[in-house]
Amino acid sequence: MSKFLGIAAAAHAWCLAHVSKPRAGRACHVRCLAHVPEPRVRRPCHGWGGFTLLELVVVLSLIAILTGLVVPVYGGSMASMRMRGAQSDFLSLIRYVQERAITDAREYRLYIDGKENEFWVMYMTGMKDGEKVFEEETRDYGRRRAFPDRLVVERVRGRKDRDRNAHYITCYPNGACDVARVDMLDAQNRRRRTTIETTGVVGKNEIKTPWTRR
Repeated sequence: MSKFLGIAAAAHAWCLAHVSKPRAGRACHVRCLAHVPEPRVRRPCHGWGGFTLLELVVVLSLIAILTGLVVPVYGGSMASMRMRGAQSDFLSLIRYVQERAITDAREYRLYIDGKENEFWVMYMTGMKDGEKVFEEETRDYGRRRAFPDRLVVERVRGRKDRDRNAHYITCYPNGACDVARVDMLDAQNRRRRTTIETTGVVGKNEIKTPWTRR
């Protein structure tokens, strides 16, 4: 019995020497392993998910409403700009034809067909049987052209060529021209009208500001 107790005491002493007091390297390794944090698991965050179907429907509805409001306004503005541009171009053409008549020393005519909503330039080539003979201008500025769809010739106050069924403004070599008036209106808003007047003097033609008839 005493022999067994001696063996047990020796074993206990050996354990105290080798297990309870491990070497510094092994103790550090054991301590580090004991404090290694567990890997974090990335969990889906429900608060940062995609859009819901209701949110998409609301956004698309707002876009459709804004588009419906903006497009007509934009289209109307562009059409008005084209109309004003066409009026300015027509007035510039009158002035240019006056200058051509002076430069070429011949009579020119600016024809306006209110029924077809067209205009073109003709120049005098001579006389035949006591009447003036005119030919259509083939250069770009004098070719037959049409006003924009919304810009309608309502009435022309001036001379009329019965054969061609169109009114005209004559420009003479001395710089004068016929006194005439061209009334135009907006086809989509017939109360809005514009008037182009020629006074017979070069550079004195004008466009009157649009006015609304009540």
